[in-house]
Amino acid sequence: MAPSDGLTNAERRHQRRLSRERAEARQRRRLELSHDVIALAGALAAMVIIAVAFAVGPAIAAARGEGTAGTFTIGYEQCPRKVGCTWFGTFVSRSGQVRPSVSYDGSLPSGAQPGERIPAIFPGGQDAVFPPHDSHYWVSAVLLMLVIGAAVGFGLWVSPIGEGRRRARLA
Repeated sequence: MAPSDGLTNAERRHQRRLSRERAEARQRRRLELSHDVIALAGALAAMVIIAVAFAVGPAIAAARGEGTAGTFTIGYEQCPRKVGCTWFGTFVSRSGQVRPSVSYDGSLPSGAQPGERIPAIFPGGQDAVFPPHDSHYWVSAVLLMLVIGAAVGFGLWVSPIGEGRRRARLA
């Protein structure tokens, strides 16, 4: 005897199967979305770390001429292993304030030697000064930030992170 809904047993089985398939598809989409969110969060975290490490914000501010203008007295060059060389020295603002042991993030003018004074801008924040107005240091830092962020995001996206839960829930 069939229930009062007017459906045959075969139709009810078909509806249950469709309902189960829809629920599995929703679960699969939710798990795929969480995997994509992990990849995106990793990419953004890598980009923030690079932006902070390479002083992208202050570099852009200095390129726009924002900050304290003054002179950088070239001191010494430090070249740690596997990292580019950096010049250190003293920054003196136009008002006479002295900031010792600052790094010069940018290319020195050709022929510049230790002891020479060159124009610089201190945008604040970190102990780094930049060439005034025409600095393009920030471009390479932003490109590096984007490349590393994309590489980390892609690596996380193709990695099996989150796959174990996905396989276990869909099995």
